[in-house]
Amino acid sequence: MANTLSLQQLAEQLEQQTEAPAINQWQPADCGPLAMRIDHRGQWFYQGEPIRREALVKIFSDILRKEGQHYYLVTPVEKFQIQVDDLPFITQELEVKQDPITQQQLLVLTLNHGLSVTLSQAQPLIFAPNAEGDLLPAVYVQRQLLARLHRNHYYQLAELAEPADSNAAQDSEQWGVWSSGQFFPLMPADPSANFNL
Repeated sequence: MANTLSLQQLAEQLEQQTEAPAINQWQPADCGPLAMRIDHRGQWFYQGEPIRREALVKIFSDILRKEGQHYYLVTPVEKFQIQVDDLPFITQELEVKQDPITQQQLLVLTLNHGLSVTLSQAQPLIFAPNAEGDLLPAVYVQRQLLARLHRNHYYQLAELAEPADSNAAQDSEQWGVWSSGQFFPLMPADPSANFNL
């Protein structure tokens, strides 16, 4: 039964892999739900207890896949549905860097499982609803997986904000931040959206 699979058993299966997981290519059998949950702070739990080993969280993050509105841990031979309260990841650090070749500003975000993403066309800043339907800032990571932007990091971005067109009137221009040569607005495109940090 999926709900009796031990955390150690699953981890041992995954640690035997010698190559990076190609989970988008895997089509394993659905083994039902696993008693695993990610809360709105990005904390992982198994059978109600927090997973404190960072190495385990990293392993599970590497095999997390979203299908429709559901999240799964996927191996070559089986997959287990897990519960995600909001988004699976959350940002932990924001760094402002500069591309040494183009001199463009780079906004680099480190996530709670250790992966770093740079805001770009491939990994944009977007607005995704939470459980209450509020649109909140998030970052595209990979495989349809998003990271919630921590409130403090949103305020840091607000301090860096500038108009998309520096020649436009201040009250008529969309304000946002630049990274990797791309402009990212700091408010949802729909002015009627429920935006509440």
